[in-house]
Amino acid sequence: MKEFLDAAKKKAIKYISLLAIITAIILWPGIIFYPMGALLYRNDHPKDNADAVWLLMGGVEVRPAAAAKAFLGKVANRIIFVTSEMSVIEEQGLMPSEQVLTMNILKSYGIDDSKITVVNDFGRVTSTVEEADAMLKLITTTGLKPKRLVVVTSWPHSARAGWIIEKALTGTGTEIDLLPVDAIPYDKSNWWKSERGLLFVFEEYIKWARYLIKYLGRDIS
Repeated sequence: MKEFLDAAKKKAIKYISLLAIITAIILWPGIIFYPMGALLYRNDHPKDNADAVWLLMGGVEVRPAAAAKAFLGKVANRIIFVTSEMSVIEEQGLMPSEQVLTMNILKSYGIDDSKITVVNDFGRVTSTVEEADAMLKLITTTGLKPKRLVVVTSWPHSARAGWIIEKALTGTGTEIDLLPVDAIPYDKSNWWKSERGLLFVFEEYIKWARYLIKYLGRDIS
């Protein structure tokens, strides 16, 4: 009888604990979701006078403006970005390409063409790996030998971008600092309250899993 009661007690504790966890998640979702966002976040708080601000493509509604503000804040005196693949609509001329939009946004902050380097000699890119590969080719095939690049991207993408780029640029002597866009418009403290935030963050976890399976221990370039 005592063994039966002990087993029942353990089972009850297990179910009560599970119920408490589920209740906590429902009432205070930040207990689970805040750490999930924090794991994706990397901010190196870059110092001024880097060789360039490297603007990763995507997020045209927020990233170019953040890169422009970093430039104007003397983080660096040049902005670099790699051209991305155009959609069918862009190819048909029905809407401006991401490259055109990015240039227009940078110019709207008063940044001159001479301070912007557009990397398009290695084809249009479709992923962060391809962006890193294009930068590697730029460094190894031209006279550009940056010691430090400040990488601007959306915050959920920052940790993965840093991992990919550092792996790709190993041996070049180029260091990177991540400067994430903290509000896009959701941030680490409230991303789960937004449908876009939920999609972005969970998509990042899927991409992390894919990249780790595909590239772990191998040359990602």
